[in-house]
Amino acid sequence: MTKLSSDKILKQLENDDPEQRRKAVEALGSWKPERALPHLLRVRREDESEELQELATATLKELGLILDLSPMGADSWFDQVKDSSPAFETLCDVLGERFVGYALIVGVQISGLTIDQFTPSNTLVEFKLVESNPPRTLRLPDFRRELVSWILTESPAAESVAPPLDLAQAQQLVGVRYILLAPLHGVSLKEVILEKPGRSPEASVVAVHTGADNDQPEEISVAALREQLEAKVEDELEAARDHPFELDFDLVDAAEKAASAGEWEEVVELIGHWPGPLSMLSRMQMGANLDDEKRARIGVALTYLARAYRATGRSAWAEELYRLGLQFAGESPEGATLYQALGEAMIEEKRFGEAIGPLRRALALGGKMATVGPALGLAFVRCGRAVAATAVLEKALDEGATKEAVLPILGRAHASIGDAIAPWRELHPGWVNLAEAKKASAEVDNGDNGEDGIDGNDRTIEMPVTDDMAHSVSKPNDD
Repeated sequence: MTKLSSDKILKQLENDDPEQRRKAVEALGSWKPERALPHLLRVRREDESEELQELATATLKELGLILDLSPMGADSWFDQVKDSSPAFETLCDVLGERFVGYALIVGVQISGLTIDQFTPSNTLVEFKLVESNPPRTLRLPDFRRELVSWILTESPAAESVAPPLDLAQAQQLVGVRYILLAPLHGVSLKEVILEKPGRSPEASVVAVHTGADNDQPEEISVAALREQLEAKVEDELEAARDHPFELDFDLVDAAEKAASAGEWEEVVELIGHWPGPLSMLSRMQMGANLDDEKRARIGVALTYLARAYRATGRSAWAEELYRLGLQFAGESPEGATLYQALGEAMIEEKRFGEAIGPLRRALALGGKMATVGPALGLAFVRCGRAVAATAVLEKALDEGATKEAVLPILGRAHASIGDAIAPWRELHPGWVNLAEAKKASAEVDNGDNGEDGIDGNDRTIEMPVTDDMAHSVSKPNDD
């Protein structure tokens, strides 16, 4: 078979006959990679035949000019780190998931957080950039700005690159920083294509924008990829800045719908940013000028948010939300709901004596004995006030409370009173009998995991140290 000259092979690439072009592409596979590169790239990108495009791509891979990035596993790097610590999600909630990713990328070690739940910008971050540097402490917005400035520092130029490509050269061409940034911003890097080998190498990547309507692969130069990712980092910082707060009361309706469906994380997502600005608003004249309807709606919103926090194991923060809500809706019917919820949150933490005041206040503001009474009765029993508990529970039953809610607590009250309860029983022959009450109480005693079947919630969030970061998150002391 006659071997074609280089000129004839290149001329054959221009032939109208696809078969002739195919032979030319096959011949290019025997050339040195540097010589074959521009011609194979042109066929891959411009030839009208998909079959020839695929052949050119396969030849580029055989010559080591295109490298598959999947062995690197970069797409899942952040999820793997996130799964390494059960409390990592809490850190992401406070700092922002992408900012935690930025910290890992630049090598920042976060040693502690002092969280201000209502004014997140006052949260303090203790960290150090490298092992030898002393720890520093910055407010959350300042910490985020420094992270972004480190991410956006100029990347070192790639050294000389020659085919065949390997993962080390691919990392050098794209930049490790950008390989890790890409999945944080929904970009999956599939392949690296060497565009120009040598001392000043150039490359492009095949990327897929995950979650986009059009998730088709696209080729983009490394320079353009870096610009896009840097712009996304800047956008993330801008989105995290404190902006003027506007009350969107439509979100309250959406939160109510999510709460009714038990979608507590969605409730947090919808109105979780309200407490900080509302805390400041409560101290301003603007807050004092709000009409009763708006104040009540704020109370409703904070009630849903607090319930979401309780449902997700953050009762300590929920209590502060109830208190904030009472600053807006304290004397309204919604105030009764807030006082009741505050008392119930205290009972969850076994602060029974403290719970009595809010629960009584709920009744004074129009709360229903059928719903408030069982909690108030429990608080009385646990404070040694069994007679008061018995009276409250009887009234709760009269007004519609269920026996399931009342009997276990009543059994405890009667056990505390002892034989002295007999005359009282003679005055209430039509009410529940003592044996039934004691049986219900015993069933609860046999089935609960804590006193009265109510589990408390710690105020401290444990964050085990990982290989990359040391996390210690705690809630600041109450004023």
